[in-house]
Amino acid sequence: MPINVSNRVEKINLEQNVSLAKFSTIKSGGTADLFCYPTNLQELRAALAFARDKSIPVTILGGMSNTLISDDGIEGLVIRTTRLNEMKKRGNLLSVLAGAQLEETIDFAIEEGLGDLEHFYGIPGTIGGALWGNAGAHDHQISETVLFADFLDLHGNLFREQIIQSEFSYRLSPYKGRSGLILYEVHLALKPISDTHTLKTIALGYKRRRVEQQQFRYPSLGSIFKNPPDHKAGALLEGCDLKGKRIGGAKIARHHANVIINVDGSATSTDIRNLIVLAKETVFQKYAITLEEEITYLGRW
Repeated sequence: MPINVSNRVEKINLEQNVSLAKFSTIKSGGTADLFCYPTNLQELRAALAFARDKSIPVTILGGMSNTLISDDGIEGLVIRTTRLNEMKKRGNLLSVLAGAQLEETIDFAIEEGLGDLEHFYGIPGTIGGALWGNAGAHDHQISETVLFADFLDLHGNLFREQIIQSEFSYRLSPYKGRSGLILYEVHLALKPISDTHTLKTIALGYKRRRVEQQQFRYPSLGSIFKNPPDHKAGALLEGCDLKGKRIGGAKIARHHANVIINVDGSATSTDIRNLIVLAKETVFQKYAITLEEEITYLGRW
Protein backbone atom coordinates (compact mmCIF):
# COMPACT_ATOMS: atom_id res chain seq x y z
CA MET A 1 0.00 0.00 0.00
CA PRO A 2 1.44 3.42 -0.93
CA ILE A 3 2.48 5.76 1.84
CA ASN A 4 1.62 9.40 1.25
CA VAL A 5 4.53 11.68 2.08
CA SER A 6 3.95 15.40 2.12
CA ASN A 7 5.70 18.59 3.07
CA ARG A 8 4.71 22.21 2.61
CA VAL A 9 5.37 22.08 -1.11
CA GLU A 10 4.76 18.67 -2.64
CA LYS A 11 3.27 15.23 -2.06
CA ILE A 12 4.84 12.00 -3.18
CA ASN A 13 3.73 8.37 -2.86
CA LEU A 14 6.14 5.78 -1.51
CA GLU A 15 5.40 2.20 -2.53
CA GLN A 16 6.28 -0.73 -0.29
CA ASN A 17 8.05 -3.98 -1.25
CA VAL A 18 8.50 -3.12 -4.93
CA SER A 19 10.22 -5.70 -7.15
CA LEU A 20 13.36 -4.22 -8.69
CA ALA A 21 13.96 -7.05 -11.17
CA LYS A 22 11.43 -5.57 -13.59
CA PHE A 23 13.50 -2.38 -13.85
CA SER A 24 16.90 -4.05 -14.17
CA THR A 25 18.30 -4.69 -17.64
CA ILE A 26 19.34 -8.18 -16.49
CA LYS A 27 15.92 -8.83 -14.87
CA SER A 28 17.12 -10.08 -11.49
CA GLY A 29 17.13 -8.82 -7.91
CA GLY A 30 14.87 -8.54 -4.91
CA THR A 31 12.57 -5.82 -3.63
CA ALA A 32 12.92 -2.30 -2.32
CA ASP A 33 11.54 -1.83 1.19
CA LEU A 34 10.26 1.56 0.03
CA PHE A 35 10.32 2.98 -3.49
CA CYS A 36 9.46 6.26 -5.20
CA TYR A 37 9.65 8.05 -8.54
CA PRO A 38 10.12 11.80 -7.95
CA THR A 39 9.28 13.97 -10.95
CA ASN A 40 10.79 17.25 -9.76
CA LEU A 41 13.17 18.74 -7.23
CA GLN A 42 10.46 19.36 -4.64
CA GLU A 43 9.33 15.72 -4.70
CA LEU A 44 12.92 14.54 -4.46
CA ARG A 45 13.49 16.73 -1.43
CA ALA A 46 10.26 15.48 0.16
CA ALA A 47 11.41 11.87 -0.23
CA LEU A 48 14.80 12.70 1.30
CA ALA A 49 13.11 14.48 4.20
CA PHE A 50 10.97 11.40 4.86
CA ALA A 51 14.08 9.19 4.94
CA ARG A 52 15.79 11.57 7.37
CA ASP A 53 12.76 11.68 9.64
CA LYS A 54 12.57 7.87 9.72
CA SER A 55 16.38 7.42 9.92
CA ILE A 56 16.39 5.00 6.98
CA PRO A 57 19.08 4.65 4.30
CA VAL A 58 18.59 6.04 0.78
CA THR A 59 19.66 4.34 -2.45
CA ILE A 60 19.55 6.11 -5.82
CA LEU A 61 18.84 4.09 -8.97
CA GLY A 62 18.73 5.23 -12.56
CA GLY A 63 18.46 3.01 -15.61
CA MET A 64 19.79 -0.03 -13.70
CA SER A 65 21.86 -1.08 -16.69
CA ASN A 66 25.12 -1.41 -14.76
CA THR A 67 23.90 -2.47 -11.30
CA LEU A 68 23.35 -5.92 -9.83
CA ILE A 69 20.70 -5.90 -7.09
CA SER A 70 20.86 -8.49 -4.33
CA ASP A 71 18.14 -11.15 -4.30
CA ASP A 72 17.48 -10.02 -0.72
CA GLY A 73 16.59 -6.55 -1.97
CA ILE A 74 17.57 -3.08 -0.78
CA GLU A 75 17.00 -1.74 2.70
CA GLY A 76 15.32 1.60 3.29
CA LEU A 77 14.17 3.97 0.54
CA VAL A 78 15.02 3.47 -3.14
CA ILE A 79 14.65 6.59 -5.27
CA ARG A 80 14.53 5.96 -9.01
CA THR A 81 15.45 9.03 -11.03
CA THR A 82 14.06 8.17 -14.46
CA ARG A 83 11.17 10.62 -14.20
CA LEU A 84 13.65 13.43 -13.56
CA ASN A 85 14.32 13.78 -17.27
CA GLU A 86 13.88 17.39 -18.39
CA MET A 87 16.30 18.75 -21.02
CA LYS A 88 17.10 22.35 -21.93
CA LYS A 89 19.38 23.92 -24.53
CA ARG A 90 21.10 27.24 -23.91
CA GLY A 91 23.42 28.04 -26.77
CA ASN A 92 25.96 25.22 -26.92
CA LEU A 93 25.14 24.13 -23.36
CA LEU A 94 22.76 21.22 -22.88
CA SER A 95 21.34 20.86 -19.36
CA VAL A 96 19.79 17.48 -18.62
CA LEU A 97 18.28 16.10 -15.41
CA ALA A 98 20.16 13.00 -14.35
CA GLY A 99 17.31 10.54 -14.93
CA ALA A 100 17.01 11.22 -18.67
CA GLN A 101 17.82 8.21 -20.83
CA LEU A 102 21.20 8.61 -22.52
CA GLU A 103 19.84 7.72 -25.95
CA GLU A 104 16.97 10.22 -25.61
CA THR A 105 19.49 12.85 -24.53
CA ILE A 106 21.50 12.23 -27.68
CA ASP A 107 18.36 12.39 -29.84
CA PHE A 108 17.46 15.74 -28.28
CA ALA A 109 20.98 17.10 -28.72
CA ILE A 110 21.07 16.19 -32.41
CA GLU A 111 17.62 17.65 -33.02
CA GLU A 112 18.84 20.88 -31.40
CA GLY A 113 21.94 20.96 -33.62
CA LEU A 114 24.49 19.79 -31.05
CA GLY A 115 27.09 17.07 -31.58
CA ASP A 116 29.80 15.14 -29.66
CA LEU A 117 27.47 12.60 -28.02
CA GLU A 118 26.83 10.38 -31.02
CA HIS A 119 29.59 7.90 -30.02
CA PHE A 120 27.47 6.80 -27.06
CA TYR A 121 24.29 6.09 -28.99
CA GLY A 122 22.81 2.74 -28.05
CA ILE A 123 24.39 2.59 -24.59
CA PRO A 124 21.52 1.85 -22.17
CA GLY A 125 20.95 3.76 -18.95
CA THR A 126 20.65 7.38 -17.90
CA ILE A 127 22.86 10.41 -18.45
CA GLY A 128 23.44 10.53 -14.69
CA GLY A 129 24.53 6.91 -14.58
CA ALA A 130 26.77 7.49 -17.60
CA LEU A 131 28.61 10.30 -15.82
CA TRP A 132 28.70 8.44 -12.49
CA GLY A 133 30.48 5.52 -14.16
CA ASN A 134 32.22 7.61 -16.84
CA ALA A 135 30.71 5.54 -19.64
CA GLY A 136 32.75 5.29 -22.78
CA ALA A 137 32.72 4.05 -26.36
CA HIS A 138 34.86 4.37 -29.48
CA ASP A 139 37.77 6.03 -27.62
CA HIS A 140 35.53 8.65 -26.04
CA GLN A 141 34.35 9.12 -22.44
CA ILE A 142 31.19 10.94 -21.40
CA SER A 143 33.15 13.15 -18.99
CA GLU A 144 34.85 14.80 -21.98
CA THR A 145 31.58 16.54 -22.84
CA VAL A 146 30.45 17.62 -19.34
CA LEU A 147 31.25 21.12 -18.06
CA PHE A 148 29.69 20.93 -14.59
CA ALA A 149 27.05 19.01 -12.64
CA ASP A 150 24.56 19.77 -9.89
CA PHE A 151 24.20 17.53 -6.83
CA LEU A 152 22.06 17.21 -3.73
CA ASP A 153 23.14 16.01 -0.34
CA LEU A 154 20.81 13.94 1.83
CA HIS A 155 19.48 17.15 3.42
CA GLY A 156 18.27 18.35 0.02
CA ASN A 157 20.91 21.06 -0.37
CA LEU A 158 21.75 21.75 -4.00
CA PHE A 159 25.34 22.51 -5.02
CA ARG A 160 27.45 22.57 -8.18
CA GLU A 161 30.76 20.95 -9.01
CA GLN A 162 32.97 21.66 -12.01
CA ILE A 163 34.09 18.66 -14.01
CA ILE A 164 37.87 18.25 -13.79
CA GLN A 165 39.05 15.81 -16.42
CA SER A 166 42.08 14.65 -14.44
CA GLU A 167 39.70 13.29 -11.77
CA PHE A 168 38.10 10.92 -14.29
CA SER A 169 39.57 7.77 -15.75
CA TYR A 170 38.51 4.59 -17.50
CA ARG A 171 35.03 3.69 -16.14
CA LEU A 172 35.71 5.74 -13.03
CA SER A 173 34.47 9.10 -11.74
CA PRO A 174 35.28 10.97 -8.52
CA TYR A 175 31.68 10.40 -7.40
CA LYS A 176 31.91 6.62 -7.07
CA GLY A 177 32.25 5.71 -3.44
CA ARG A 178 31.06 9.08 -2.15
CA SER A 179 28.10 8.47 0.11
CA GLY A 180 25.27 10.93 0.57
CA LEU A 181 25.70 12.40 -2.91
CA ILE A 182 22.84 12.54 -5.43
CA LEU A 183 23.54 13.58 -9.02
CA TYR A 184 20.68 15.85 -10.06
CA GLU A 185 21.57 17.64 -13.31
CA VAL A 186 24.31 17.35 -15.91
CA HIS A 187 25.46 20.29 -18.03
CA LEU A 188 27.19 19.39 -21.29
CA ALA A 189 29.23 21.72 -23.49
CA LEU A 190 28.63 20.43 -27.01
CA LYS A 191 29.67 21.28 -30.55
CA PRO A 192 27.20 23.06 -32.85
CA ILE A 193 26.43 21.14 -36.03
CA SER A 194 24.36 21.99 -39.08
CA ASP A 195 23.92 18.61 -40.76
CA THR A 196 21.73 16.89 -38.20
CA HIS A 197 20.64 14.19 -40.65
CA THR A 198 24.19 12.94 -41.21
CA LEU A 199 24.94 13.01 -37.49
CA LYS A 200 21.83 10.98 -36.69
CA THR A 201 22.84 8.46 -39.37
CA ILE A 202 26.25 8.12 -37.71
CA ALA A 203 24.62 7.66 -34.30
CA LEU A 204 22.26 5.00 -35.64
CA GLY A 205 25.28 3.24 -37.14
CA TYR A 206 26.85 2.90 -33.70
CA LYS A 207 23.63 1.40 -32.35
CA ARG A 208 23.25 -0.92 -35.33
CA ARG A 209 26.73 -2.28 -34.60
CA ARG A 210 25.63 -3.04 -31.03
CA VAL A 211 22.54 -4.84 -32.32
CA GLU A 212 24.63 -6.86 -34.77
CA GLN A 213 26.91 -7.85 -31.88
CA GLN A 214 23.79 -9.22 -30.12
CA GLN A 215 24.17 -6.80 -27.21
CA PHE A 216 20.40 -6.56 -26.79
CA ARG A 217 19.37 -10.14 -27.54
CA TYR A 218 19.25 -11.26 -23.90
CA PRO A 219 18.87 -9.43 -20.60
CA SER A 220 22.33 -8.39 -19.41
CA LEU A 221 24.34 -5.66 -17.72
CA GLY A 222 26.65 -5.17 -20.67
CA SER A 223 30.36 -5.61 -19.97
CA ILE A 224 30.93 -7.14 -16.55
CA PHE A 225 34.66 -6.46 -16.19
CA LYS A 226 36.91 -3.52 -16.92
CA ASN A 227 39.72 -4.12 -19.37
CA PRO A 228 42.96 -4.57 -17.41
CA PRO A 229 45.97 -2.53 -18.59
CA ASP A 230 47.25 -3.88 -21.92
CA HIS A 231 44.58 -6.59 -22.01
CA LYS A 232 40.97 -7.14 -23.07
CA ALA A 233 38.80 -8.74 -20.43
CA GLY A 234 36.79 -10.57 -23.08
CA ALA A 235 39.92 -12.10 -24.60
CA LEU A 236 41.14 -13.30 -21.20
CA LEU A 237 37.79 -14.90 -20.45
CA GLU A 238 37.61 -16.48 -23.88
CA GLY A 239 41.14 -17.81 -23.40
CA CYS A 240 39.85 -19.68 -20.35
CA ASP A 241 37.10 -21.34 -22.42
CA LEU A 242 34.44 -19.59 -20.36
CA LYS A 243 32.05 -18.80 -23.19
CA GLY A 244 28.83 -20.68 -22.56
CA LYS A 245 29.67 -21.42 -18.90
CA ARG A 246 26.46 -21.45 -16.89
CA ILE A 247 25.37 -21.30 -13.26
CA GLY A 248 21.62 -21.56 -12.80
CA GLY A 249 20.01 -19.16 -15.25
CA ALA A 250 23.17 -17.06 -15.65
CA LYS A 251 25.40 -17.75 -18.62
CA ILE A 252 28.55 -16.25 -20.08
CA ALA A 253 27.43 -15.19 -23.54
CA ARG A 254 28.78 -16.99 -26.57
CA HIS A 255 28.76 -13.78 -28.57
CA HIS A 256 31.03 -12.00 -26.04
CA ALA A 257 32.82 -13.55 -23.07
CA ASN A 258 32.67 -10.32 -21.05
CA VAL A 259 28.87 -10.38 -20.99
CA ILE A 260 26.70 -12.45 -18.66
CA ILE A 261 23.14 -13.03 -19.81
CA ASN A 262 19.93 -14.07 -18.09
CA VAL A 263 19.50 -16.73 -20.68
CA ASP A 264 15.93 -17.88 -19.99
CA GLY A 265 14.73 -15.32 -17.46
CA SER A 266 15.38 -17.59 -14.49
CA ALA A 267 18.75 -16.21 -13.36
CA THR A 268 19.00 -14.90 -9.83
CA SER A 269 21.47 -12.22 -8.83
CA THR A 270 23.22 -14.90 -6.77
CA ASP A 271 23.64 -17.02 -9.92
CA ILE A 272 25.12 -14.03 -11.70
CA ARG A 273 27.50 -13.11 -8.89
CA ASN A 274 28.64 -16.71 -8.47
CA LEU A 275 29.43 -16.83 -12.18
CA ILE A 276 31.36 -13.56 -11.86
CA VAL A 277 33.39 -15.01 -8.98
CA LEU A 278 34.10 -18.19 -10.96
CA ALA A 279 35.23 -16.15 -13.99
CA LYS A 280 37.57 -14.01 -11.87
CA GLU A 281 39.10 -17.04 -10.17
CA THR A 282 39.60 -18.86 -13.48
CA VAL A 283 41.32 -15.89 -15.14
CA PHE A 284 43.56 -15.36 -12.11
CA GLN A 285 44.58 -19.01 -12.03
CA LYS A 286 45.57 -18.98 -15.71
CA TYR A 287 46.94 -15.46 -16.19
CA ALA A 288 47.64 -14.14 -12.64
CA ILE A 289 45.45 -11.15 -13.55
CA THR A 290 42.70 -9.98 -11.21
CA LEU A 291 39.69 -8.74 -13.15
CA GLU A 292 37.81 -5.80 -11.67
CA GLU A 293 34.06 -5.46 -12.06
CA GLU A 294 32.68 -2.60 -14.10
CA ILE A 295 29.25 -3.16 -12.56
CA THR A 296 28.10 -2.10 -9.09
CA TYR A 297 26.56 -4.33 -6.41
CA LEU A 298 23.69 -2.91 -4.38
CA GLY A 299 21.49 -4.28 -1.64
CA ARG A 300 21.76 -6.84 1.11
CA TRP A 301 24.74 -8.83 -0.09
